[in-house]
Amino acid sequence: MSNQVKDPKELSVEELQALLEEKQKEQKLLQKRKIKAFEQEKNDFVEVTVNSFKEVHKELKHLKYSTLDKASEMYKRLFELHEKEMPKNRKSFSLQNEDKTKKIVIDRPEKMAFTEEAYVAIEGIKEFFRKKFAERSKLVYSILDTIMSKNKEGDYDPRLLAKIRKEVREINDPELTKNFELLENSQVVVGIAQYVRAYEKDENGKWKDIVIQFSAL
Repeated sequence: MSNQVKDPKELSVEELQALLEEKQKEQKLLQKRKIKAFEQEKNDFVEVTVNSFKEVHKELKHLKYSTLDKASEMYKRLFELHEKEMPKNRKSFSLQNEDKTKKIVIDRPEKMAFTEEAYVAIEGIKEFFRKKFAERSKLVYSILDTIMSKNKEGDYDPRLLAKIRKEVREINDPELTKNFELLENSQVVVGIAQYVRAYEKDENGKWKDIVIQFSAL
């Protein structure tokens, strides 16, 4: 029996339809295989990448805290060797190599938060700005409101407000000063942040931060 392929011109409508359906099945099967292969490749990529991130995260965490511990221990020994009393509550210090080309900086700033009273003060500050600028210049007020806001809801950023206390004192408005004093008094220490930074001098003798954050690479 001959397996010779018929000329398409010699095929009936039914045979052409069957041939078309067979081709469509083959294409669908091929597409499914491609999708399956892609999904497998994507799955492997995600698994390897996430596991790599976890490993690097673990190594960086160990690097950070082992550096903090060792640097603190060496800083303490430095004062002991020179028979000096180590400063209490020192929030920042650095250690350098002998030729002053590399250094490690340790920062332990206080982490601040705001109590509920802060939002009372913020509403008073917002009202002050509204009364002073909303009618005089809507554009100025809009710019001021945008700068002070920390989200789309228009909530003012208390940390940003705290930074302009000097200018508030110069304005010397009793209402504004009262609300800023309330804002300042509502700050509380909630913990201590710990940062480790490494620096190296470049060819121009300037300190260059050795960055280990993706966003800065």
